[in-house]
Amino acid sequence: MDYIFNNKKSNELVVFLPPGVGDPTDFNNFSKNLKQSSIVLKYPGISDTWKSENLKTITQEIYEFLSKRDEAITLIGESYGGNIILDLINMGLKVENVIVLGTGEYFKHYQKLLLKFVSIPAKYSRIYRKLMAKAVARLGYFKLLRDLEDNKLKIVLKRWLEIIDYKVPDELSYKGKLTYIHGRDDEFVRPASVEKIRRLIPQMRIVRTENSHTEYKRCYEGELLALINEGI
Repeated sequence: MDYIFNNKKSNELVVFLPPGVGDPTDFNNFSKNLKQSSIVLKYPGISDTWKSENLKTITQEIYEFLSKRDEAITLIGESYGGNIILDLINMGLKVENVIVLGTGEYFKHYQKLLLKFVSIPAKYSRIYRKLMAKAVARLGYFKLLRDLEDNKLKIVLKRWLEIIDYKVPDELSYKGKLTYIHGRDDEFVRPASVEKIRRLIPQMRIVRTENSHTEYKRCYEGELLALINEGI
């Protein structure tokens, strides 16, 4: 597992899980300013870790990595990174505090079908993959897709299709502290999905922010620092 470690010689560890096709460096400067030690994970398929791995494999690798740590752990995940966290806590990973941003099941049912349908040609056409990358790059942190080589675009497409199909575990069980930061204008996450997570984890607190799905970093410094220090 590749990661960036900021060692503050603390017995508290904050672990950041970036969005699925985002850039983990978005969390770097924020993590350096914490009093706790921190790790920004760089799981396969983004940034400079270009390996074709699926969600199940990535989650298992992270579980094995973190279960060996002896610090009190806070997990922070944005979008797809939050999906990984939900699976990790469902697997029984011991953590002190969980914060997720814009996480859950994505898109309405008709949108899922449409997105998968328009993605089919991209599996076979290099030109179509390039066109899709340019279109998606117009959205916030997806800008890194603009200049990717074709073999990397294939990995992103695989991850994108996996994100479309993601389902919150139906029997999600977690007794610890969990805060969900939810953008009122989040156009990707299904509101019903947020409520599903709250039904499964009744103690979950929802913090509302004024941002879309691609703008969660607007609330990093403001909301996250307070939530991290409050939780441990």
